[in-house]
Order: sequence, then structure tokens, then C-alpha cells
Amino acid sequence: AGRLPVLPRKSDISLLARLSHQETGVRVRACVHSYRNTKMAGAAMDVDDQSAQLPMCSFNLLQHIKSAQAQHGLRHGDYCRYRQYCARRLRRLYQGLKFLHGRKKFESKVLEAEMVKEERHLFIPLMSAERAWSYAMELKKEVATDPRKRMHLLKRLRKAARWAAELASLCALRADSRTALEAEAYSSWMGANVLFEQEKDWEGALNKFLRTRTVYDQLSQVGDLEQQAMCRERVEELEPSIRYCQYNLNKSGGKTNMSDLKDLKSQSPAQDLLQSKLEAVLVEERKRQAESMSAITWQGRTLPVRNNATRLCFLNANDLLPQLDQVEEYQQKDKLYDKVFICFEDARKHIREDISRVASSRGAEGDILREELRAVDAAFTTMLVQQTVKRNNLLFTHHQAQLHVRDEEKEKESGGQEKEKKQRGLKAEDLVRLCDNLLANLGGLADSILTTGGDGATECKAQEAILKSWRAFYLAQMYFDRGSQVEAYLLLGAAAAHAE
Repeated sequence: AGRLPVLPRKSDISLLARLSHQETGVRVRACVHSYRNTKMAGAAMDVDDQSAQLPMCSFNLLQHIKSAQAQHGLRHGDYCRYRQYCARRLRRLYQGLKFLHGRKKFESKVLEAEMVKEERHLFIPLMSAERAWSYAMELKKEVATDPRKRMHLLKRLRKAARWAAELASLCALRADSRTALEAEAYSSWMGANVLFEQEKDWEGALNKFLRTRTVYDQLSQVGDLEQQAMCRERVEELEPSIRYCQYNLNKSGGKTNMSDLKDLKSQSPAQDLLQSKLEAVLVEERKRQAESMSAITWQGRTLPVRNNATRLCFLNANDLLPQLDQVEEYQQKDKLYDKVFICFEDARKHIREDISRVASSRGAEGDILREELRAVDAAFTTMLVQQTVKRNNLLFTHHQAQLHVRDEEKEKESGGQEKEKKQRGLKAEDLVRLCDNLLANLGGLADSILTTGGDGATECKAQEAILKSWRAFYLAQMYFDRGSQVEAYLLLGAAAAHAE
């Protein structure tokens, strides 16, 4: 009981100190790890918020590829030089975008859609596909001497197709409509090359080539002249491959015919989706053109158009008018004319709204705006009347041909057509009514031309005389059918007088 307490030894004190130090270090490291995880989670949330607000990327894919190929060896068929350029370009992209795959050991890294912040990110799968494709083309020259390299060639083509598909998926999420459509065409072309080289699925290769040609054919109608020329050149480059696939299909007894291949929309449901994308690109391109357009030229006069909706209607009508010369069937032309009328009517509606909006404006500026809008309204009204006259001429010619077919009694083929026309009740009175409509439209067109001081009044008078002659002729036929020969004789004389 009277013993003194035993003091701890020096070694025990150092051991306790080390244990407490280790426990403290564990706690500190746990706190640091928890803080880092919280910080990384917050940073990930910030990245997600920023990716939702990133702008859409846009670049001309075909123009970029053509320029790179022409400058780095493919003008002379040097695929090795182009492949080396693609490798160097990829290295610069990885370094510039800090998209490296580890320092000492290679670490696979996938480019996600959230990582795409600019066009250079999309160049990574594009250059990878071009590098694999150029290597395959380089091996193709050596297959004749070493057939074992054919397997290596197919592997490179499949890799190029995978990179092209990844590019198309990224562009669909992070690029505008035109860029996404070009990437889809590029992916289809790469996939077609794989099937073409395998020489097994000729129908699949043909469908992919036709899909690519359809896209570039539609894209050749929008953009500047250089872009349109490149798209048309691409379409011409695809024609030999398409003909070769058709030849092999016919050779193997395939059921695909030339007439069926021209219209893929009725054969493939995916063509409807493609058509909707094409229409979206055309609408987007028209909007860009409408924003850059400030005036229209009509009868030698430059008329300013300030309303963007009016300009868009004018561009839509201008896109439809050339199609009228390409279409031969009456029903298709009639549908196109209906679309043209809708465009001009919408434009006149926007113009009338603008006129009512500035009606209360006073001063010199208001007078100038009202005068400009009246001139633009007169121009669009005249355009509408001109197209109405053309459409009525088409309708008159069509009904005239039907009436002549009905009058043929002894031809075998006219029997069914005669029955159809009788059911529809087509008579000479219908053509007289059409002539009246055409004469009314011509009168309005002539008045508009005289008011605006344009050319064409003489042509309107000549067409009016021709229509009066036809009207008198069909009136004579109508009276003759009713048994009034005297009136018919007098009307025929009037028709001859108008014709002279």
C-alpha cells in the first residue's frame, strides 16, 4: 500500500505517441476524402448544368473532309500520307482538348455527348474514321499481291464504320440539323463500304448508298454555291457503286428493279424519318436565307421586305416554282400549285397586318413605310394572279383533253375513260366556265401590270383573245348539242373572228 506508483517507460510513451498519431492521420485522411467526394459531386452537378446550356455545334463536314483530303495526299492517291496526317491531327486534338489517355499506361477514354463543347470534339471521331478508312484504302492496293491483308482491310473498314456511327450519334445530340444529317450520310456511306467490300449483302449496301445519295441530293439544293457543287459531286461519285450493286443484285436473281430503287420511301419506313430530317434542314436553311435577305426584285424594281415571315413565304414559293417544270403529272402539279398559293396568300396576310400596324403612324417615315408595303402587296398580288392564270391554263388543257377523249367512240381504251368522264359529268359548259375564270384572272393581271408599269400587257391581251375564241367555240358546241344550229353557227363565226 505504501509503494510508489510505477512510472511508464520511455518506450511505452513513444509507442502511445505513434498510435495516437496514426489514429489522427486516419481521421484526417477520412475527412479529406469526404471533402474531395463532396467537391467532386458538386463539380459534376455544375458540369451537368453547363452541358445543358452548351451551344449546338455546326460545321460543314463534307467540305472539311474534301479540303483535308485534297491538301494531304489524296489528290495524287497517296493514302499513306493522308493516314499520317490524320494521326498527327488526332494527336493535336487530344493535346489541345486535354483528352489524353493516361500518361504512362494507356487508359481507354470514351467521348460522351456531355463532353462535346465545341466543334473540335467532333473532329476526334471524324479523324479517327478517316484514319481507319485511309489505312483500309492503302491496304486495298496491296491485296492483289498479298491476299492475307484482306482481313486486315475489313477490320479497318469496320473500325471506320464504328467511328462514323459514333460521330453520327454525337452530332445528333450536340450539332445542328444540317451537320447531323451530313454525319448520318457519312455513317451510311462508311457502312455501305463495309458491305460492299464483303460482297455478301448487296441489297444492304445498295440501300445505304441510296440513302447517302438521297441526303446529298437534297443538300445540294441548299447552302452556298460551293457547298451545292460538292454535294452534286458526291452524288456523281456514288453512282458507279450503286450501279455495281444493282448489277450484282440482278445477277444473283434479286427482286429489286430499277423502277423500285428510285423511290425508297414506299419500301423503307426509315425513309419517312429521313424525309422529315431533310425537310427540317430545308426549313432551317430557308430561315437563314430569310434573315439575310432584305429585299426582293420584281419587274426590275427592288422592293424592301422588312418582315421575316413575309421573306420566308417568298423563299418557300421560290423553292416550289422550279418543281412545277420538273413534274409532268397533272395531280402532282395541282398539289404544287396549291402549296404555291398558300405561300403567296400567307405573304399577303403578313403584308396586310403590317399595313394595318403602320396605318396610324404619322410623319415622313410612316408615309415611306406605307408606300413600301403597298408596293410589296401589289407585287405579291401580281405573282399570285400569274400563278393562278397558269394553274387555270393547266386545268383548262386537262379538261379539254378529257373532253376530246370522251368524244372518241370507237377506240377500245376510251371505253373505260368515257364511262369515267360521264360519271364525273364533264361537259362543254365546264370549259366555258373555266374560260370565264381565266378571263377574269387575266383582266386583274392586266390591271395590275398597268398600275405598276411592268411589261406583259400585250401578252395578256393576246391570251385574252385566245380564251375568248375558245369560249365562243365551246358555247357553239353547247348550243349545237341542244339543237340550236343557228346560234352555234354564229358563235363559231365569233370564235374565228377572235382567233384572227
